[in-house]
Amino acid sequence: MNLKAGKTLSRNYTLDPVYILNVNTIPEGADVRVDDTYKGKTPIQIELSRSTCRLRIDRGKGWSSIDESLTLKPGINSLHHSLKRIMYSLFIKTDPPGARVFIGDKSLGISPMKKSDLFGNYNIKIEKKGYKTIEESINIESDIEKTYNLERLKLVKIRLKVQPYADVFIDGKLIGEVSPTRIQEVTEGKHTIEFVSTVLNKRFTVEVEIKAGESKEIRMNMETGKSQIVKISLKQK
Repeated sequence: MNLKAGKTLSRNYTLDPVYILNVNTIPEGADVRVDDTYKGKTPIQIELSRSTCRLRIDRGKGWSSIDESLTLKPGINSLHHSLKRIMYSLFIKTDPPGARVFIGDKSLGISPMKKSDLFGNYNIKIEKKGYKTIEESINIESDIEKTYNLERLKLVKIRLKVQPYADVFIDGKLIGEVSPTRIQEVTEGKHTIEFVSTVLNKRFTVEVEIKAGESKEIRMNMETGKSQIVKISLKQK
């Protein structure tokens, strides 16, 4: 631009406005799209040439999303959004009903039961006395309804041999005095057998596991405390 002495030069300039959009989310790492064009992940700063746009924020499955139309002011426009977890429900029924349901080590209640506010992988355990325990891993990414058919535990036989004699408890329940031999029916699985002699003032405990179709003999010497578990053949019902 050349200016001569005594001359006045006047010019008008029209400045184009710049629109800057700062997008922040809690948690970070959400995908940002402006007018259906992917711009990147939060936190992010986007420069636009016009004042209106459509903004979409997504963090993937299991999270709430944002979809809104914006009118921006020239300069910096800052947006802050807290994204929420989308939680789902798990409805469990059992046949027969009345089983206790666990997620991990936490008891949820008795079937049929419903638990809300869940998302992700969980270890499910279902227990009912006289029936086999069910354990499985379940991935919850939508509302789920499941029915479990419980399988009844089979009866097996154990033979108790005690020298000289003792009161016998199986899983905490007194079955009576054994002197010297007794055959007892129990369900398949693990059992705690306790031998108590008030005369000798002695108490001994044996852990035993019996599978369907098996029979076992438990030999206990109350004077020495020596025990032995052996497989035997007893006719099953």
